[in-house]
Amino acid sequence: MNRFTAAGLFVEAAKGKRILVLTESRWEIRDALASFAEHPDISAWPGFRVCSRNGEERVDLGGRGRIAFRSARSNLRGLSADIVLVSDEAYRAMNDRQRDEFHRDAREIVTVSGCPEIVTDRGVRLL
Repeated sequence: MNRFTAAGLFVEAAKGKRILVLTESRWEIRDALASFAEHPDISAWPGFRVCSRNGEERVDLGGRGRIAFRSARSNLRGLSADIVLVSDEAYRAMNDRQRDEFHRDAREIVTVSGCPEIVTDRGVRLL
């Protein structure tokens, strides 16, 4: 994840939105967490904290929004968010059945949001 994507996600989370970022592989999650931790404007935010335990990685913004990270191949059921951002690589790697399942699960994730968005990291809107 580049610093511009990290900054954009941070702005949305600072507004109180819950964001779920789906990557193709687990190593991309570590890279994304580093993008947040190394960004001076983001890491200086009051209450900023990177949490990584038991396979659940997230960035908390001190009671405001949060940015959670998962592999696109993981079970997405039971999660909720206002924005689902899926990496373009993960989306292209899905076959038709996996895409159908992803769309169903992603719609359920954002169903309670007043401002649902499902997008790729290239800006393609999927909902």
